[in-house]
Amino acid sequence: MEATTLSMKENEIFAITGANGSGKSTLINMIAGNLAASRGNVIINGLLLAENQDEINESMGFCPDAEALEGYFTLRAAIENVAWIKGILEKEE
Repeated sequence: MEATTLSMKENEIFAITGANGSGKSTLINMIAGNLAASRGNVIINGLLLAENQDEINESMGFCPDAEALEGYFTLRAAIENVAWIKGILEKEE
């Protein structure tokens, strides 16, 4: 993985697209803390991921393999469910 810089705003949703084998899964797994970077750092909200993973995980959501949800949820419903699980959104009765 070459040097990569991403910049997102608060409450922004983003997607990574590209050809098979281009490093999308590697990049997202490093951002999510599921895969350690072999060199360099992952910094989120000014915090080093390697040292602050619990605090960082409280501030973001990660929904891998959206195809697994296909046929079960709309994109909006999937995002709302993740927000509910993380305590960001109250579930309507």
